[in-house]
Amino acid sequence: MKMNQKGFSILELMAVLVIFSVILVPLLISFTNSLEINRQALTQRIAASVAEGALYAIDKIDYSQLALAVPEVGVDPDNYLTLDVNTCSTEFGGANDIAICESIFEMQSQNLTFDATEFKLYIFEYGAYDEVVNDTSLPIDVRNVVALDADVIAANDAPIDSLFWAVIWLDYFDDPDLILVNVGIVADEDPPLN
Repeated sequence: MKMNQKGFSILELMAVLVIFSVILVPLLISFTNSLEINRQALTQRIAASVAEGALYAIDKIDYSQLALAVPEVGVDPDNYLTLDVNTCSTEFGGANDIAICESIFEMQSQNLTFDATEFKLYIFEYGAYDEVVNDTSLPIDVRNVVALDADVIAANDAPIDSLFWAVIWLDYFDDPDLILVNVGIVADEDPPLN
């Protein structure tokens, strides 16, 4: 055992701790922020995949059943049809259409599912732009997307009876609250000839 060996002084140890904390704290904060951003981006990709699948599946519902369920603008008090996992059986009569509708809302991607408060489908007539944009019972995100969609705006001047707009609304992230809205068209595959 040697005597008179010098170690680090308290001042030197404190200086090292300060230097490490100045370097490590911002790195750790940056790392945790990066994890959160990646989690949000992954959830958004999953929500976009679910929305794309929903737009594809809604086209499989019998158009005549859909036409009966969608309110007629100017006749019915509502300007649109709202579908979620709880309303499929009340809006459609055929067993196949109910099963397709329920399967839309029961989609699961990477163990992520959406409940009736997070996943809705709004369907309205092709030429019902003004009524839908001014309808305050619709979520503001849906109205904003419809108001800015050039195709929906153009359809206002040339309504077509055999087409409906389908708007997917997904509340895919809670903190911060992030919403995905997708717009698509549902067409009658056998429209009546005029």
